[in-house]
Amino acid sequence: MQFYQHPELYFGLRSPSSQHYEAIRRIITAHLRGPLQRVMDPACGPATWLLPFARDGLRVAGNDLYPEMVDWAKRTLAGHPCEITQGDMCDLHFRGGPFDVALEVGGGLPHLPGAAALLRNWRSVLTHLRPGGLYLLLLFVARAEELTGPVLCHQSPWVSVPGGGRAAISYEIVRRDPAQGTELIRRTVRCQGVPGCPPQLEDCYEVHCYSAAQLRQMVARLPEAELAAVYEIDEHDQEHPVDLQAQPLEAVLVLRRLPSSSPRPAGGER
Repeated sequence: MQFYQHPELYFGLRSPSSQHYEAIRRIITAHLRGPLQRVMDPACGPATWLLPFARDGLRVAGNDLYPEMVDWAKRTLAGHPCEITQGDMCDLHFRGGPFDVALEVGGGLPHLPGAAALLRNWRSVLTHLRPGGLYLLLLFVARAEELTGPVLCHQSPWVSVPGGGRAAISYEIVRRDPAQGTELIRRTVRCQGVPGCPPQLEDCYEVHCYSAAQLRQMVARLPEAELAAVYEIDEHDQEHPVDLQAQPLEAVLVLRRLPSSSPRPAGGER
């Protein structure tokens, strides 16, 4: 994917707004048991989500598969207490920790090839969390509606890119397969005056979506965790508790690691 070979584009186009960051912080405050001191991102990219936590004085750790992203993340977090590793988000190997919070809210998890890989990610992350710690993760919720043509689901304004120039990004759902729970996404990045980048980058990739029943079944396979809450973050970067049955397009699940001696609480998300 050419986009991931240009961390400067990713940093400029995918860094969270201050309002989005504050929404995530409010979710953490509402559900974290104990202090917040260490934050981990299993697929950190160029550290777009870790940087605001580091600026708030927290110790951060990130992992990414792509060496270009790892190098950029190290530069992004230079001067802050951090640990950056290169590897598989489903098989993490951090020396630091345990962490109070892990988060993957940038949309990387839907790229994993199905429920088995997603569960491997959850288990690997949970082993690096302390009891009472949280894993906030963004997933796409399965939709039954057929598509009659491409649907534009996001289009950014033009933004400045580190190193010069500007860029804009758009995402379209090209095809939906309700039976397989997959969607084909077309991503288009337009560039103006960005050193080393062509005027346009375009790629297509498949993402996996999950029904409420599938997500609950996966959580039930994790005796060490509970589903503490589910949120939707709207176009104004405001968080709202939701029921998965309402089928939000995107949902932020809040998994909480349980003490090893504690039974799973009854009931679903609260």
